[in-house]
Amino acid sequence: MYLALYRKWRPKNFFEIVGQETIVKILKNAVATSQVAHAYLFSGPRGTGKTTTAKVLAKAVNCEHPINGEPCNECPSCTGINNQSLLNVFEIDAASNRGIDEIRELRESIKLVPAQGKYKVYIIDEVHMLTNEAFNALLKTLEEPPEHVIFILATTEFNKVPVTIVSRCQRFDFKRISTNTIWEHLKNIAEKEKIQYEPEALHLIAQASEGGLRDALSLMDQVLVFNPQVTVEDTLKVLGFVGWQKILQLISALRENDTAKIINEVAEVVDRGLDVKLFIQQLLQYVRYLNLIKAGLNIEELMPDVIEELKGEADKWDGDKLFFLWEEIARLEREIRQASFPRIWAEVGLLKAARNAGMDFVTPTPAKEVQTPRVTTISKPQPEGKKAKEEKSIATNVVNLSQTPEWQEVLLKTREISPPLAINLSKGTPFKTSDGLKIVFLDEEPLNWILHYKKGSQVKAIIKEVFKGSLGEELKITFNVKSLTSAGKADEPKALRKAKELFGEDKVVIINKEEE
Repeated sequence: MYLALYRKWRPKNFFEIVGQETIVKILKNAVATSQVAHAYLFSGPRGTGKTTTAKVLAKAVNCEHPINGEPCNECPSCTGINNQSLLNVFEIDAASNRGIDEIRELRESIKLVPAQGKYKVYIIDEVHMLTNEAFNALLKTLEEPPEHVIFILATTEFNKVPVTIVSRCQRFDFKRISTNTIWEHLKNIAEKEKIQYEPEALHLIAQASEGGLRDALSLMDQVLVFNPQVTVEDTLKVLGFVGWQKILQLISALRENDTAKIINEVAEVVDRGLDVKLFIQQLLQYVRYLNLIKAGLNIEELMPDVIEELKGEADKWDGDKLFFLWEEIARLEREIRQASFPRIWAEVGLLKAARNAGMDFVTPTPAKEVQTPRVTTISKPQPEGKKAKEEKSIATNVVNLSQTPEWQEVLLKTREISPPLAINLSKGTPFKTSDGLKIVFLDEEPLNWILHYKKGSQVKAIIKEVFKGSLGEELKITFNVKSLTSAGKADEPKALRKAKELFGEDKVVIINKEEE
């Protein structure tokens, strides 16, 4: 009968345990100095070595000739535990033995001294599955067990273990194993098994295992069943992954806002029978890598040639746009999980991300100190034949507020809601007028985008909140799609145009004298 790789290569000593050096050192020293605790709690993700470490510890405490805390694997106790003939080690699955009756039986069995060896070791796997009544029954026994009994509890969901149980154990948190550590271990096993492999293929398996060595060995088994040689092509087929080259091609298409290429990349994934949701997860991972590289951080979990290609792509992106792409793809990945038509969601989400990432981002400029402008007053000539009985001067003072701290704050607050919203709003110019505050756009497109965007309605509320201190709480806000100064330029007197050229449009006040 074929023995799975993860069973065949299960560690038999502490030094063979991969990726948990700190825990191994503590347990070895405890055995070597005879300071073994009566109860341990091993918590951490699946496939990181919790049960394996528990079995090695059980063997070490019963070993007749331990070497610096390591089991010898030669004495009767060690060989008996290895071939499961020694009845001193009990492995209990809490998922199927979770009731109070099973715990009562356990309490009765621990009273008997071991027939061979020093300790009875009870390994309770997935201990969080026990019922509350079972936990309560275990409490007293766990606190003061007989001297010949050691409990080792293992769980993948530490938060479900009662604190009363945790406080009675020495707790060890098993971490996810790094991709490179798993990769090196897979290469070592492949060489000992005389398996032909491509290094990149084993690296893909290590990445897909998400820090679980058992998962990595199981995936390697699947690939070997598909083909005795571990190649990149076969590994991608088994994993359902898209190659990193294809991912980079899609990211390049997003940067260039190439609609046809984006649609074709998604279509190719579907045509190959791959999972679109998994494809978006891969894309999100590589966009994250690009952002880390852009921030100057090192990525140790990728192969050197892949990192170089990513660096080249990252150099072509603006930092803000790349971060915004990260946000958009993360949002798409979250939304597509429950989607009935993932292909449609992927196409729409990617096209939207490409369009929005291509917009120019707002970089607020420091506000300049506002000085009182010099005002030139020009009297507009009255039409002939009109007699003025009473003159009334109406001063229309139009002030550009685009460089004020308030407007910069508006853009920042808007960007927190939606970067594209801030981008489009920044294309307008705010003017203080006698009618209130007018946001003037020279083009209809950004204004239409704001008005039709689902969060666009929040813009006026933000402007009112920011400007209420300087312009009052009853501020009237309007949007225009034409320049305030362009209307009526053809009818301006020559003297007025000359004054604007000399002093600037925002420093000229027009006084209209009309007959009532």
